[in-house]
Parts: sequence; structure tokens; C-alpha cells
Amino acid sequence: MKKIILLTGSLLLTNNALAYIDPGTGVAVAGSLWPMLVAGLSAALAFLIKIFWTPIKNAFLKIKKKLKR
Repeated sequence: MKKIILLTGSLLLTNNALAYIDPGTGVAVAGSLWPMLVAGLSAALAFLIKIFWTPIKNAFLKIKKKLKR
């Protein structure tokens, strides 16, 4: 309970930072988050392709072996 009161008090008694975030900072943040998002989506897509492609490939290989006989 003491920690909650201390945290609430410290958040309520803070001063203004008087800081300015320029548009270049937003571009830098977006520029660093975009590659991480693309990498995550690419990894997820590659995982799904691996899961679904192997059974499809094996089915085609079985058909190909049957046709060669």
C-alpha cells in the first residue's frame, strides 16, 4: 500500500519537462519500428509457409512417384 501511495504521489507532484519533440524524432521512431514489424510478419509468414508447404509438397511427390510406376 505504501508503494502505491508513493507512486501516486510522485506522479501527481511532477513538474513540467518543458521539452520539445520535433517531427524528426517521430520519423526516427517510426523508421526503427517499421523494420521490426516487417521482420516479425515475415517470420510469421515463413513459419506458416513451412507448416503448410511440407504436406502439400509430400502429396505432390507421392503423386509423382505413382505416375512414374
